[in-house]
Amino acid sequence: MERIKRRPAQPAFLVYKDSIETYLKEAVAVFPVAESIKRDMAYVLFSGGKRVRPILGYMVLQAYDALQPAFVRILTALELIHTYSLVHDDLPIMDNDDMRRGRPTLHKVKNETYAAIVGNMILNLALHQVIRQMNDTRLAMNRKQEIIHFFDEKAGFNGMVGGQILDMNFAAHAGRGKLRSAYFRMIALKTGRLIELAIDLAAIMAGVNRRDRDCLASYGRNAGLLFQVVDDILDTVGDETLLGKPVKSDEKNEKITAVSLYGVQGARRIAAALRRNAAASLKPLGHKANELLGFVDFMANRLY
Repeated sequence: MERIKRRPAQPAFLVYKDSIETYLKEAVAVFPVAESIKRDMAYVLFSGGKRVRPILGYMVLQAYDALQPAFVRILTALELIHTYSLVHDDLPIMDNDDMRRGRPTLHKVKNETYAAIVGNMILNLALHQVIRQMNDTRLAMNRKQEIIHFFDEKAGFNGMVGGQILDMNFAAHAGRGKLRSAYFRMIALKTGRLIELAIDLAAIMAGVNRRDRDCLASYGRNAGLLFQVVDDILDTVGDETLLGKPVKSDEKNEKITAVSLYGVQGARRIAAALRRNAAASLKPLGHKANELLGFVDFMANRLY
């Protein structure tokens, strides 16, 4: 008899996901757009994502005793930005994926043009959320300006969007050494910057001192790279029933990945080194870093 494949038990800190979900639903509910568009935004937003980015920020706020509803709501904008990017990544003109988180992608349910528009609306909701919540905080003006600066830098051309451009424009004829360098530059921007942004935003809102901010920033850089390297490994050897999307799509699309450059075992060694680097960055923070350390272990060993 075939055994039923069960999703592994989730780490305890993913309980924070409940708060993130609540604030995301609230953000969609008050967004001034047609109800039909809200339904399709909800279709992609509430399809089982791990909420990695806002949860990371949540843990930083908690570590520094700075949990405030407005701060957590600002962190939900990271999930909105991430989700809009997934809607666009899945389009036929990009990665051409038919499944995401175990259900058909929006362009398969509707059409390509409409999916692109809904992705744009989710990005617009992220801006709407940040502006509303910034008005509800008592942060000093210089901190608010720093938050806006980081959003602009790490979600745009010098961050996630710039990484997507690099991903689309890898030169197939480049030497292997150059490809490896370009790969790490690409994932640092495309995947890493939003993970870094979660840490940066929470540190700013919590009023973290400079030494601790530097430690957290180093952790964020290594954690961001780690997340994508593990993603590359899972795309090659992962279980579709756990991932909720097809495996080997990177190979099908002839993408440059950690696995294509280093092989599965080489990619695993890189992931292990990144996990060690992230953990080492946290040592000066002592007990404050316990949950962040557990989170990077989860990222290093995740199966979905």
